[in-house]
Amino acid sequence: MNSTGLSPVKIFTEFQPLEEMIIGSAYPPAAYDMLEDVELRSMLQRIAIETEEDLQAIQRVLEAEGVVVKRPRILFDLYRKVEDRVSLKLLDLGLWRTGYPNPPLWPRDLTIAFDNKILSTYSRSPNRWVEGQHFYDIFFDYFQKGADWRSLPPPLLDPEAKSYEQYEDKSLLYHAACFLKCGRDIFHTLPGKQMAGARGTEAGLEWVKRQIGEGFRFHAVKRIGHLDGKIALIKPGLLLSWIPKSDLPDCLQSWDVIFLDKRGSIPPEFEVMRGKRYYKDHVSRYLSEWIGSVEETYFDVNIISVNENLVLLNGHNADLEGKLNAYGVKCIPVDFRHRYFWDGGLHCISLDVRRRGECEDYFA
Repeated sequence: MNSTGLSPVKIFTEFQPLEEMIIGSAYPPAAYDMLEDVELRSMLQRIAIETEEDLQAIQRVLEAEGVVVKRPRILFDLYRKVEDRVSLKLLDLGLWRTGYPNPPLWPRDLTIAFDNKILSTYSRSPNRWVEGQHFYDIFFDYFQKGADWRSLPPPLLDPEAKSYEQYEDKSLLYHAACFLKCGRDIFHTLPGKQMAGARGTEAGLEWVKRQIGEGFRFHAVKRIGHLDGKIALIKPGLLLSWIPKSDLPDCLQSWDVIFLDKRGSIPPEFEVMRGKRYYKDHVSRYLSEWIGSVEETYFDVNIISVNENLVLLNGHNADLEGKLNAYGVKCIPVDFRHRYFWDGGLHCISLDVRRRGECEDYFA
């Protein structure tokens, strides 16, 4: 295992005492000034303002707990039109183009921080092609101070490929949020070749394993997609999940599970919003009908752990808080109002890069 003596990046688990974290950023209101539709512009600017309010509130809570928080820089120059007006409609690499490049709101999705390493990955989505560039200044600073920063080879995106299964024999792709860290053991969801709808290829999974190196055990969870939307590792011996315990790896069978038997009321437009985030009719209905209750949401499992005895939850959930309290875990409710719009909870919009403690074997 690589030495982490001087590196500002040092992390082995989801739950050891948190020392430094990156919180993502959405586009500021000015990013939507170019929209001619006054109503749509106003709605998106409202979402931008409220999103930043919540991100800053989360930052203040973490800083009050002694955590160093860093935020990415928005690279507007990537989105300027010929007439030099700020726009989100300019990314054209010839083979494919995207109308709305993603903001750097989800650092967890495409970045793995483990040991002294920063591993930058790629998605098959054209609108995520430059997402990692917003974090370049932060990662470069980590590199200068000793971190081992590596990037997945940029894939050749195929405009006709609509799933990761179609990339299985030709590209290295994997979402970083498909992994959870637990010392010598790393958990991940399945690649596209093993289950339809996955967020990566077998080659991409193999690339991650090689970068992390020998001496670690990888365990597949019988699910697809981002693992932090399914499991939260609270402390050794305790996890939070909504999937059946039978689908957990053997080594987790002995752990206590706080089971979320309901995930809240999920609007039927939830899946549609992911792909049509800036469509006026969807935004209008979202703001007027289902901005999201702060209680018992789909994102209850998607938490930020400050340490083994303190977590941040997205809003109040008296039942979940009571169950966590019974295990000696205190909860701080915070609000991320537009989690449905952005399709992400607290774990998604954050990336912990340093936690106090060494690499333990929790399943020895």
